[in-house]
Amino acid sequence: MGVQNASLLPNQVLSNCNNIAMFRLKHPDDRNVVAEMLGLSSKGFRDVSALSYLATLQPWRCLFHLANHPLGARGQRFMLMRPLRVPARTPSHQEEVARYGIQYWGAADEDDAD
Repeated sequence: MGVQNASLLPNQVLSNCNNIAMFRLKHPDDRNVVAEMLGLSSKGFRDVSALSYLATLQPWRCLFHLANHPLGARGQRFMLMRPLRVPARTPSHQEEVARYGIQYWGAADEDDAD
């Protein structure tokens, strides 16, 4: 699931996330929610260096956290990644219905309005 503002998600959703990719988080509320979720905050004390790093991540970079990965067992909590940008065309609603056999998020004639 991808979201723009982590602070707007219900706590139940975040507590069930194992793997998370964090891009630049500009809003302090978003950084605080992610810090609590990843254990960077305990008893009111926050890891300020980690939070400021999340606020200043370069474009097209992200911190990736894998909960059940062997690297985590060896103490490596995060990986800095540069996601590969693959040029792709977004499929039309009709193409998605033809491929997956279900309609969702709107009227069946959504593409006909174009």
